Amino acid sequence: MITLNTYKVLLALVLLLFTTSLYIEYFSTDLSFLGYRLQKGNLECLKSDLLEVDFRRRLAAKIAQVQLDIARHAGSKGGAVDSKWALQLSEVVAELDPGRRGFSGPTSLKNYPSTHALDKVASSNSTTGSKGGAVDSKWALQLREVVSELDPGRRGFSGPTSLKNDLSTHVLDKVAASNSTTDGTPRNVCPEIYKFDKENNNFPYFQKGMDKEKCTHVRKFKEILTVLIIHQSSVPEDLYFIAKIIAKYYDIRIVVLLKKGAIFNSTVPERLISLEMKYSESDSEAISRAVEIITTPFVFIGNSLSQFNNQSSLERLVLVLDTLPLVKVAAGAARDSHGRWIHGCLQQKMENYHATFDLGYYSSKYECMYCDDLLTPFVTHTKLFDQVPLGKGLNGSIVFHDWFVRVRHAGHSALTCPDVMFFVHTHPLMTDSDWKKFAQKWSLTRIKPYNQSVLEFSCSEVNISCKAIGSLVKSFLIPPCCLKLILREIGYILDFADQNSIHYELQAGSVLGAVKMGTHLPWDLDMDIIFACDDWEKWMKIKDTYLKKINCKMLIHEQGHYFVINCPTLFYEFICWRYSNHSLSRVLLPEEFIDIPTKIHFGGRWTSVISNPGLYSRNRYGIEDLQHAPHWRHLKLGNAEGHYDSAGAWNKCPDPNHHACLDRFPADGSLQFVNR
Repeated sequence: MITLNTYKVLLALVLLLFTTSLYIEYFSTDLSFLGYRLQKGNLECLKSDLLEVDFRRRLAAKIAQVQLDIARHAGSKGGAVDSKWALQLSEVVAELDPGRRGFSGPTSLKNYPSTHALDKVASSNSTTGSKGGAVDSKWALQLREVVSELDPGRRGFSGPTSLKNDLSTHVLDKVAASNSTTDGTPRNVCPEIYKFDKENNNFPYFQKGMDKEKCTHVRKFKEILTVLIIHQSSVPEDLYFIAKIIAKYYDIRIVVLLKKGAIFNSTVPERLISLEMKYSESDSEAISRAVEIITTPFVFIGNSLSQFNNQSSLERLVLVLDTLPLVKVAAGAARDSHGRWIHGCLQQKMENYHATFDLGYYSSKYECMYCDDLLTPFVTHTKLFDQVPLGKGLNGSIVFHDWFVRVRHAGHSALTCPDVMFFVHTHPLMTDSDWKKFAQKWSLTRIKPYNQSVLEFSCSEVNISCKAIGSLVKSFLIPPCCLKLILREIGYILDFADQNSIHYELQAGSVLGAVKMGTHLPWDLDMDIIFACDDWEKWMKIKDTYLKKINCKMLIHEQGHYFVINCPTLFYEFICWRYSNHSLSRVLLPEEFIDIPTKIHFGGRWTSVISNPGLYSRNRYGIEDLQHAPHWRHLKLGNAEGHYDSAGAWNKCPDPNHHACLDRFPADGSLQFVNR
């Protein structure tokens, strides 16, 4: 009998997996894919940094849902312990470590072909689902801690055990009373405290409310931060004007990056260092060169600044970076010369050769929005440019859009504090040409910008080749533009069959793809079709003029039985059916339907298929046939007869940050592979 204590042990094991397997799995491997190499003895990243941001968020969302369910019943003896909690947690464990798929609790489905008992414990005397056991609120707290580690942006998510905001003492991370940081070093800036006072808050404009706490042992701000003003004009005086205004508010070093061929009409202001771009270097290379001379721990990237005043608090942004170790970039809002204000917080999603940018946020902390990308001036750790360098050869707004992708890949977060307002000439603008360069850099065929319609690119436009599909699908999805070519090729071939009254049926993995996806499996390296042997001569008529039109060739491997059509993108196997008197599977249908073959939606067309495609797939591929596995040619134990032992697990991707890695996706379901 499985007791309530067993569930406590299971939950404890899940927590243990998160805190130990990450160290074992990731610290024992080459971490250069994070965008930088960790120096020996200097593991600056926290363990949650080691997981790519999208991966952390997906797992955090799953755990958060379980945490909510548990929290609803916390402390209630009448609340049922739901077996789905264990199932949901086992899914998370499987994503973290597919090799632990056997670990799942009492509802695990073991892959034993001889038994395959569906949820054996459903009939056992388990406490799962019983109403007699109390649900411990401690479980919810433990899971909440895991969620906050995986996705700091969800820290506000907590359920019934959350602490209410005390408006009289709103202090960042409860450190206002301390004169030093948690490691004992002097503070970079003094913390803040919120004291609401209608009269003293400058009613009705409320320019005050968050006040700095008095503290000692604070470094001079010029030792903390340097300003880097990036060119927007070929006239240096425009930038010097901004530098002089900043100098009124901060005694700090200011670096001005001037355009190529800038003309000096006045002396350089005091405390200002000017650098001129070289004719041979790009914007990204010039910015990197400017950052190299900065010696302070923080740098303010002031792109397109037009003015500066006391509403542009640089201390506020440094304080946030000091307080949130996983956040490496902090920005403010921006107001352009036409008065248009934006917070500039973008959410960015890149998967399966598609990228989407949305203006907005899902979560916040300390009155700042968690972001994936930023449109506004920002403060960051200077050393971050060493860990995650700017891309070479980039110009304009694409420089930082590209950089923020890799900042996320390195496991870091960014945020925008909209109470800090910067004055800019214009907000960043990306033209279609800029987005095309971005697409080429990241192998994207579709981009949805935050402020314009969807942009689509062909394979050739973004330098994607469809000629090595066989090796690609070992670890990556087939690009959508290549999938279109595949469907065009097979459509052309099947049109020939229909026009010549050739009877055929999808076979093997092509049936599986049709059942699961309604199209070619985006990790399959061939297509399989069976036909009646009596139609062999009809097929032979395709091999000359017809196939040449699509640059394909026929190879006969066994006369009268087996041929392959090799096309630029894929190869298509055709086998004549020598069983059951050469009849196709339609003979299994009721007599009145024998002349009406079963058709399945495949890549936008109704295509003839095995009479009962679902039954065929289940019986041929066995346990969990609806889950996914790489093509059998890419499996150590794979074979053409099916029976994959690895259903529900992918091969390890050689480039873990690539958006098309198979192991970035759950090895089950279809919708995550649909390009909407």
